[in-house]
Amino acid sequence: MIVAYGRSTTVIPLLSPTEFAYAADGIRERLGPSVVGGAVSADFRFLYPLRNYALHLSLVDRLRPYRGAGRLLEIACGPGLCLHAAALDGWDVTGVEPSEALAAYARRNLGLDVQAGPPTTLPHPPAVFDVAAVHAHPALVFTPHEMLRELARVLRPGGTIFLSAPNSASLRHQLGDREGVWGLTVGALTTAFAETGFRIGQVGYAGEAVADVVDHYACDRAASLRIERILARTRQWESLGENIEMLAHSA
Repeated sequence: MIVAYGRSTTVIPLLSPTEFAYAADGIRERLGPSVVGGAVSADFRFLYPLRNYALHLSLVDRLRPYRGAGRLLEIACGPGLCLHAAALDGWDVTGVEPSEALAAYARRNLGLDVQAGPPTTLPHPPAVFDVAAVHAHPALVFTPHEMLRELARVLRPGGTIFLSAPNSASLRHQLGDREGVWGLTVGALTTAFAETGFRIGQVGYAGEAVADVVDHYACDRAASLRIERILARTRQWESLGENIEMLAHSA
């Protein structure tokens, strides 16, 4: 894949099936039925970075007002596409990724500083980053409190966290489509942020829109009735979105 951003142009290689080997634990949920038994087709390995790179560029734009000295840490950075987009925008980037295969891909193919490991014991000195971006998923195997305490340590005073996590209160979760799928709630995250010294700035939702889920079940009478009941008791329909997005600032 060829990526152009400003005056820079980069060729990003396809990800191999081995580099998606940890899909069974968490990536399958995020990427959908194209991943079967850990096998990934060549078309899928191309479409994944192509589809997501635009989202990464959008996130970099959103984080720009908080860049400070421009040091960005990404947790669960995967193959490094968001870090790559940020680097092209002038950020000094570092990543931590639970999968050694994906961390190695980011180092080998994109020349990024990405280390494999958990987000609860970061190999960085205190107060070195201006922004941390966290993409929470089951492969991280953490509690929000543990991770946020560690991020509070490595962020500079007034630093910013952007966190994205599956919404366990989403419409699909409530319909049973996400049975057994890991997720978090806004309430749990709000408590975790407050108890680890962060001030929440923004709360939002992203991913599959509620209207798309409604359309998907339009021909299923039983599911449509359940959706009507869920919507009737929900004050803000956006809270039924697929993913939670929160922006918070350290003390």
